[in-house]
Amino acid sequence: MNLQEITKDNWVDMIDLEIATEQEKYVALPSEAIAASKFYDYYVNRGVYLGDKPIGFIQYHRNYNDGKYNEIFIDQLLIDVSVQEQGY
Repeated sequence: MNLQEITKDNWVDMIDLEIATEQEKYVALPSEAIAASKFYDYYVNRGVYLGDKPIGFIQYHRNYNDGKYNEIFIDQLLIDVSVQEQGY
C-alpha cells in the first residue's frame, strides 16, 4: 500500500472511488475534498494505492488550528466500497 500525490494523471482515479450511501454523512467525496483544498493551501491530498490500483483517498494537514504543528490532522479518509472490510 502506498500514497500518491493527486495529479492531472490520477485525479479521475480519485473521483471514481465509491463509498456506501450511508457513509456519505461521515466523509466528503474525493471530488468535494479536492475542490475544498484549493481554498486551504495547507491541505495535502493523496491517493491510497495498492500497487497501481487506487483503493482510497486521504486528506490531511498539520494541526494548525491548535498550534500543534508536529501533529497531523486527518480531515478525510475513505476506502473504496469494493475493498472495504478487507483490512485496508
